[in-house]
Amino acid sequence: MALHTNGIRPIFTRWIDRLPSTDPSRGIKEVVQGDCHGGDILCLLSTFDTCGVVYPHVFSYINELNRCGCDVHAVVTSPNLSQGNRDQLVKNCAQVIFRKNRGLDFGSWRAVLDPVKVNKKFRGVLLTNDSILGPLRNLDREFELIRKAGHSVVGMTESDEFSRHLQSYFLYFPLEVFLIPRILNFWSGIRAICDKGRIIREYEIGISSILRSNGVELNAIYPLELLTERAKQMGTDFEFHERLAAGMPMNPVLHFWEILLTDDFPFVKKGNFTMKNITLRGKSEFVKRMAMSTSAVHQQIYCFLKAQSAE
Repeated sequence: MALHTNGIRPIFTRWIDRLPSTDPSRGIKEVVQGDCHGGDILCLLSTFDTCGVVYPHVFSYINELNRCGCDVHAVVTSPNLSQGNRDQLVKNCAQVIFRKNRGLDFGSWRAVLDPVKVNKKFRGVLLTNDSILGPLRNLDREFELIRKAGHSVVGMTESDEFSRHLQSYFLYFPLEVFLIPRILNFWSGIRAICDKGRIIREYEIGISSILRSNGVELNAIYPLELLTERAKQMGTDFEFHERLAAGMPMNPVLHFWEILLTDDFPFVKKGNFTMKNITLRGKSEFVKRMAMSTSAVHQQIYCFLKAQSAE
C-alpha cells in the first residue's frame, strides 16, 4: 500500500512551575517503571475505563506495539485499577503513569512528557489510545510506512469535521518534527480542559494546523479522498449517502467504517458500538464476524462487545 499525501526535548521544570493549576502534569499520582523496554519509537498510550478495567484487547494492542518496535508508556486515568491489571501493565510496558482524568487524551499525553523525558534514542513519537478496538490484524504494514515516512507526520485517517486534520487516536511524529519549537510550545500550552469539542478544535485540529504552518507534510494511510470516492461509487448502498450528497463533513472511523474494514483497516472505533446514540446497520454482522473468528484478539473484542451490550 502506498502512503498517500494530502526530536522531543524535556519540558524543563522551570516551565512547569510557571503553569497554572490546569496544567495536566499536576494530576500525576504515580509513575512506575515497567519491565518491557528497547523500542526505538516512543509510544504514549492513553487508557481510561469508567469501571477501572484494562481489557484483554488493550493488552493485545500493547503487545503488538511492542512487537513493532515501540517503547510503550501507558497513561492510566481509570479509577480503582485492579492489582492484576496493574501488574500486567508493568510487565508489558516501559513505564506506567497513573494520573487523575484531567484533559482526556491530550491531557494525558501532555502530562507524561515530563516523566518520560523523550530523548534522541527514539526515532519518533506515536500517540495512541484505547478508543479503538483491535488490532484486527498485525500492524506490520502501518509501521513499515511509518519507518519510511521521512519527515512526514503520519496518521491512520483524516477528517474534515470542523477543519481538515489527522485524527489523533494513532498519530506518529518523527523526532525532528517533535523537536520543532512551535510543536514544543504547543504541548507546553495544553491545559486540562474536559470539553471534547473544544479539545478537538484546539488540540487535535490545532496540531495539524501548526504542523502545516511549519511546512510539515501530513499523511493519512487511509486518505479521505479515496474513502469518499469509494462511498460515491456505492451510491445509495452507502449508509450515509444523504450526508455525503449534501457535502457534510465526514468522520471516516464513523461514516466510512465499513469501507475501511473492506480495505483491511486494523481497527474499529469503540464508540461505534458503545455509544447509545450511534446506530450503524453493519454492527451485528461485525460482532458475528468476531464471534466466528479463531483469532485471539477477535475473540477478546467479541467478549468485550457482548459484555457491553448486556449492560
